[in-house]
Amino acid sequence: MLFRSQSGAVKVLFPDPRIGTSNPIAAASAVTVPSGGRRFALNGEDLGSETVYLAASVRPLANLDAALQKVASGQVAS
Repeated sequence: MLFRSQSGAVKVLFPDPRIGTSNPIAAASAVTVPSGGRRFALNGEDLGSETVYLAASVRPLANLDAALQKVASGQVAS
């Protein structure tokens, strides 16, 4: 799960080790991300419209983890 902020910056929301939910998610299971009643928080920076992207597949996506790592490490800016 990624989001793009008003400024165009892209960040990884899930998977993230701080959330405590592992990826991939088991088939036929209901999962709340983040779990345990936690929520994603907004800050006062870059307020405006945000876009959330979710990728789901019945088969593992071979390049997904590598692509998300590039975003998380700042190698992908937009």
